[in-house]
Amino acid sequence: MSKEFKISAKVLEKLREKHGVSREEVHEAFLNRTGPMFSDDREDHRTDPPTMWFCSVTDRNRILKVLYVEREDFFYIKSAYCPTDGSDDLYVKLCAREGVTISLP
Repeated sequence: MSKEFKISAKVLEKLREKHGVSREEVHEAFLNRTGPMFSDDREDHRTDPPTMWFCSVTDRNRILKVLYVEREDFFYIKSAYCPTDGSDDLYVKLCAREGVTISLP
């Protein structure tokens, strides 16, 4: 992957303290992703450029939902967490609509 990741100190703290997610796990989720990315088009989450998201697994088979903004030279990570809201199931369904079959543990 040619783009680097940028995670602010505040977001990195939130990832560790609130979600128990490390920078390395975010990187693993990007590398292990097999489905497309989707934009978060909920009204209160719209950004310019758009916030994108996907679900993937870490090297230890932990499912993460990753939210980020793609810039020209880097990905700015906004959040990453283990989905408990059904977004992992939604991701599988959205992928299927795009003709991509994926499975998450």
